[in-house]
Amino acid sequence: MSIKNIRPAISPFCNMNCRYCSNSNNAGYAKMEDFRRSSISSGVLSTDQWLQIFKCFYDAGFKGISLTGGEPTLNPDWLSMLKYCKDLGYVSTELTSNLLTLGRYKEQLPGVDYITKFKVSLDTFNKERFYYLTRVDALENVLSNINFLVGLGFNVQLNRVTMRSTQEELIEYVEHASKLNVSIKLLDLVYYKGSNSDNDIDEWASEFISSEFTWLYLKNHIKDFGNMESDQRYGWQTSYKKMNIILKDSKLTKRSKRCQTCPLYCQEGIFTVRIASDGTISTCPDYKNELSYIDGVRALQDKSLTERLKNIFKEFKIKEGYHFEEYVRKL
Repeated sequence: MSIKNIRPAISPFCNMNCRYCSNSNNAGYAKMEDFRRSSISSGVLSTDQWLQIFKCFYDAGFKGISLTGGEPTLNPDWLSMLKYCKDLGYVSTELTSNLLTLGRYKEQLPGVDYITKFKVSLDTFNKERFYYLTRVDALENVLSNINFLVGLGFNVQLNRVTMRSTQEELIEYVEHASKLNVSIKLLDLVYYKGSNSDNDIDEWASEFISSEFTWLYLKNHIKDFGNMESDQRYGWQTSYKKMNIILKDSKLTKRSKRCQTCPLYCQEGIFTVRIASDGTISTCPDYKNELSYIDGVRALQDKSLTERLKNIFKEFKIKEGYHFEEYVRKL
């Protein structure tokens, strides 16, 4: 059985301004993962509050954590947070980062054994394309930091979204990544209603390609590309040379009873828990603040957080299944 995972947005700010981010028109604040209920001017959680929340999640049964943001390395305590979680007993302690500011921490990283994986958001190895997507001329810096981490023996995974308009680039991407001693995860495009406008369903429909299609495309275009095998956590996996490749399948979901009447179609259903930088806790990508949530700060104060998280954990025991066609009719 796969571990139950949480994604704390420990920084609401980002040092890139990616075009696909839901808040790309507001440079500096990235709402891609940070589903706050309060305004950014109200501040963020303190490190002590974060650690208390991590302890409550652990006590409720969650054993995996991936720090995210914004850009999590803009929070200077990200390393101590991961160490705390590893010492507490979390079996998966990951960082999802663009690595742009990793240089600030290079002296602290040699010998670190409490980070199980660095997940790097990297959609291209082309310098001009990278600048177009991120609005930052920093590809060489990011690649240098990837090589630095690999040289220290860290497990590094590159994440890239697959889309129909850019599928031809996947061939070069896989070939390039195979030379870096990393793994890669190819994510199918997810439709989050409300993330930008309610009219972007047509764009999603024209760009979406399934994990099965992505595998078949690569299999037909890359010699000795691996077979498609099941992956308990993400859907599918394959390989190329010595590189492991995850094919995330958003059709494979954990649907709770409340998903049946949910007004906000998100394609993925329940698969992780998000904690926003103000303490908002939710299982859903709630861009319009329409769905149920837990006020983490208030629940800490009244000492109810662990018990409330146990109720969420029970929802994660729902058997995984393919519900995509059933829910896409709601769009």
